[in-house]
Parts: sequence; C-alpha cells; structure tokens
Amino acid sequence: MHDLNRPNTPSGPRTPMHHNHQSAQKAACLCLLAVAFALLLALAPLAQAEPTQAIAAASAQSAMTVPSDAPLATAADKIDLNTASAEQLAAALKGVGAAKARAIVKYRTEIGSFRHIEELQEVKGIGPSIVARNKARIELTHAKR
Repeated sequence: MHDLNRPNTPSGPRTPMHHNHQSAQKAACLCLLAVAFALLLALAPLAQAEPTQAIAAASAQSAMTVPSDAPLATAADKIDLNTASAEQLAAALKGVGAAKARAIVKYRTEIGSFRHIEELQEVKGIGPSIVARNKARIELTHAKR
C-alpha cells in the first residue's frame, strides 16, 4: 500500500493528495478566468463609449469652428501680400509662421511685387494647400515689377 502523504511518482497510483491538489488548481484557474471575464465585461462599455464621445466632441468642435478656407467677414480682414510685414503675414495667414512669412517678404524684395495670388507658391515652403486655405484672406495691391 502507498503512503498518502508521499509525493506522487510516475509509477505510483494517484493518491487523494494529488486529487485535492489538482482540484485546487482547477478551481484557481476557474476563479482567475471568471475574474478576467468580469473585468472584460466591466470595461466593455468604456471601450465603446470613448469613440462615441470623441466623435461627438469632434462634431461639436467642427460645428463651432469656421472652415479654414472660408472667406473672412470683411475686406478689412484681408492682408496685402505686397505691403504686409512678416509679422502681419504670420499672424494673418493659416499655415504660415515666422519663417515662411520672412521668406514671403524676401521673395517680394528680391523678385518684386506679387501679381497673382498663385505666385505665392513660388516662395520656398509655400505650397498649393497653403495658398488655397488663404486665398480669401489675401489681396494684392501695388502689383508692379
């Protein structure tokens, strides 16, 4: 007969101690699985709520903002490419910071006044998208070369 307190050997029969240990492992696994499942169920509504809230927030923000290519309210809000300073250009034009504004003034000084708004694309760093976004904000006066 086998000692019930002796560890199980490959050649020996299963003992009640081995059976209790196996049952305890199964119970622990089931508990862990149940906790993981409960956690997933608890977090599922949060995972679904975040994208919905983000979409709602984005919709609310877009409803409150004016599109970047929308015309400005008055002609007084327009900026003249041929007379504005670099600081004025940077403040008035979307996508144009201090460096691009200085490049606009440099181009104007070296080449001459802008004759067409599209000519702004000749300035390094200014592409068609910046011109399109700002077309309604730009005016040209004193266009002479």
